[in-house]
Amino acid sequence: MESLLTILLDHNWISSSIADRVMREFNSLCDQPNVVSALKNYSRKTRVDHFWMNLITKDNSCSNLSMVIKLVCTLSHGNANVERGFSVNAECIVENMREELLVARRIVYDTILSIGGINNLQIEKPLIHAARNSYSRFLEASKEKKKQQEGNYIKLQNKRQAEINVKELQRKKAKILEDAQRQADLLNEEIKILSQI
Repeated sequence: MESLLTILLDHNWISSSIADRVMREFNSLCDQPNVVSALKNYSRKTRVDHFWMNLITKDNSCSNLSMVIKLVCTLSHGNANVERGFSVNAECIVENMREELLVARRIVYDTILSIGGINNLQIEKPLIHAARNSYSRFLEASKEKKKQQEGNYIKLQNKRQAEINVKELQRKKAKILEDAQRQADLLNEEIKILSQI
């Protein structure tokens, strides 16, 4: 428990005051004879989270210990699911596939897996209606995407025009400043000449 609390403290998962309380609660829990016998009789077939939560729920004074046990049991212990998802994506992808199609394929794939395979798929009226209406939904989505692309094109054109206008104004400003500098230089020359007289 000390090693666990040290790791959690080092990574700022808990504060030092909570760590002290957890250590006190853990020590008081382990002093109980029924807990000692339960720890001695622990079987690896029993889930660790269930085992500890059963011990802790019998003692109401272990709220901080309960929080740490929940925290540790919910930490991710690997990226197997994420990496498996990449493999499935690689199988689903074909050339020139858009992101929406990949997402849709993954939803279908995950749904079929969750029901236990394609043989367990029940085709009901909502699914039939969705298939019948798919072309009209595709046309609506295409129109919406076209509007969005036109809007993006107009924004891009406006941005380009604004950049051109900014450059033109900067050029005019530089020319005005240059002319003003020339006139100031001429006036300085006249002042110099007049002051020498």
